[in-house]
Amino acid sequence: MVTARSMLIVLAILVAPGCLAQDVLGKLQGRWVAWADSTRTILIAGSQWTFSSTEGAETYEVQTREWVVDKDDERRQVVHDEAILTSSRDTMVIRIDCACGDSLYMSDGPFPKGVVYRRIKLKKPVNLTPADLEKLPVIDSSAIVKFVPLTYFPAGSSYSDSIIVSGIIREQSSAGFYCGVVCHSGTVRVEVDRVEQGNFEGWMLHVLIPCFVHRDEDIGRRINLTLTPLPADRDIGCFKAVWNTIDSHGLPFYYCEADHIDRE
Repeated sequence: MVTARSMLIVLAILVAPGCLAQDVLGKLQGRWVAWADSTRTILIAGSQWTFSSTEGAETYEVQTREWVVDKDDERRQVVHDEAILTSSRDTMVIRIDCACGDSLYMSDGPFPKGVVYRRIKLKKPVNLTPADLEKLPVIDSSAIVKFVPLTYFPAGSSYSDSIIVSGIIREQSSAGFYCGVVCHSGTVRVEVDRVEQGNFEGWMLHVLIPCFVHRDEDIGRRINLTLTPLPADRDIGCFKAVWNTIDSHGLPFYYCEADHIDRE
């Protein structure tokens, strides 16, 4: 059991200035164990994370990462390191609030929120044998979803004017799960056949939709969209955690202000 003195030390570490390293994910290699429950461990080797507990183990591959700044009010800014992890069966977001020396704190992940981990120190390097490697969980790389970076409008572009279009969904990328503590977005590729408002030239556009959790069931359906440009410096809040598998081949993405999918 963690003593009160130990928890005070951990809390002091977590609030210490300069707690976050500039390359957090690159400094987390090794094995970590939860302070409150030693059956929960994390093994980080390269870009692969293996989460183990009494229920079993599963290995994930880091797909994307970014710095997230939450402005709670004018006086306080909280900086997180957030990454998307994918296995052959599941996709999840982890949020690292602090990685200070041999202490790790994640507010979002596969285990209960708020768990503090400590790094297991080894006296000497351990070389894994072929037998050891065979015991590690194996990722089916063909089943892993590969995320594609968005193409943005140039920084400084205006997004005050909206366009209204309708067309057919030709490809879609689900956000994975509904927004809650973490807000994120999915994407669609739309074949445009009608422009109701504004100027749009072309026949195909790509759209970021906040909290879009639909999977392939909407492909081929008609969608009506109210859109504004998505420049690289536009602040779209917590929805900037985008789960995109669509390659726009250099065409910039629009931001969806409103949408309606015809499901009749």
